[in-house]
Amino acid sequence: MGGAVADAAAAFGIRTMTAMEQLRSTTREAHRSIEGLVFAQALMRGTVSRQAYIGQLEAYRRVHVAVEEALERSRDQLVRSVYSPSMRRSGDVALDLQALGGTGALPTEVEEVVSRVEARVAGDAGAGLLGRLYVLEGSRRGGLILRRCVQEPLGLSDGELKYFTGYGEGTSQALDGFTERMNAALSGALDEAAAIEGAQRMFADVAEILRTLGDCKLAA
Repeated sequence: MGGAVADAAAAFGIRTMTAMEQLRSTTREAHRSIEGLVFAQALMRGTVSRQAYIGQLEAYRRVHVAVEEALERSRDQLVRSVYSPSMRRSGDVALDLQALGGTGALPTEVEEVVSRVEARVAGDAGAGLLGRLYVLEGSRRGGLILRRCVQEPLGLSDGELKYFTGYGEGTSQALDGFTERMNAALSGALDEAAAIEGAQRMFADVAEILRTLGDCKLAA
């Protein structure tokens, strides 16, 4: 019934969901598929190796840098109304890697995947970049859960978990503000559609990275 109502409303150009609700709805399966990957399961079970965890952070640092640089280069008003440099996460990943002794090196297969992701990010703009940002910002909630999953098994101190800590107790408030800005920015159907496509690309890129990390046998 609800689907029929939504379809009828769409036919008449009536919005029944906010942009953020649309993003969550249309990318839900992509999100779930990532949670089912071998590497993601190892993280959640606390069985991921220290080497694998460092590899994940190395790959994620590169992705965050690519997205942040693209956002900060953008002159698009949609991007500027949502993103600010205070939202950067690459610095937190770098601090964790420094504390963990990360070298910046990645297995060849993972390096190739990350390089392709960087190239794809460089080709995105406007609402498409906001779709990528949606995925990265949304992962902050999950990061608080993963923090608990890996801290004790890997013997990590609070100073080695800055990436998964993020805003800490201020996470809900910060993400509420992000939701408001995104809904205000993505008020048009075309922008909303571009953001959804960008989010789907980001989920696909993250899945490819984690799948390749798992294939490298680093997760056990």
